[in-house]
Amino acid sequence: MRHTGVISNIQVFRDQGWVHGENCLMQPIGNPAMLAHNIEYMLDHPRERARLGRAIGAMQDGYRYEKFCNRVRELVADVVPDKR
Repeated sequence: MRHTGVISNIQVFRDQGWVHGENCLMQPIGNPAMLAHNIEYMLDHPRERARLGRAIGAMQDGYRYEKFCNRVRELVADVVPDKR
């Protein structure tokens, strides 16, 4: 799946490492004018779109399915005793 690079400025995304202007464009929830501005900016600035696209790809490499599953297993192991 391809990421658009335009996301809501919410804590969970910031906690994951998304940074406005570095690897995405963020806008507050409920601000359609800024959302439209960010989308127009991406459409009107191909070099910046390409740069953000590379940064997005690097971010997404850290969220591959196997890594996600391994992290869930680690978290579960911390709270559920091993019954083997």
